[in-house]
Amino acid sequence: MPSDINISGSTLQGTFAVGHQSASVNNGNQNFQKNNSINSFEALSQELARHGVTEPDIAALRDAIEQDKGAPELLQKKNGPKVTQWMQNMFGKAINTIWQVEIGIAGSILASAIQRYYGWT
Repeated sequence: MPSDINISGSTLQGTFAVGHQSASVNNGNQNFQKNNSINSFEALSQELARHGVTEPDIAALRDAIEQDKGAPELLQKKNGPKVTQWMQNMFGKAINTIWQVEIGIAGSILASAIQRYYGWT
């Protein structure tokens, strides 16, 4: 199966969505890349590292995700208990300025990245 879908035409108009990618076009060609970030820990770790999350903290998240596999909370699109505990630890680091991110931004960064990992967005 190819990893991208091409939509083209001389009068293509409107908003189009494929997976988690969308684009608005007036005319011409638009290429969509298939989203391979669902359940991709590599994509998640790259996103977190981009925001200053350290390698040990990323490794701890990997462990938490593994321990939460099969947690009933996941069926309700909620973090499992170990990931929740990891997030609380990261909020503490933001409050204590160990992680150089403001607490309000930290919540958004972590929640968005983890939701994308699970495919909840």
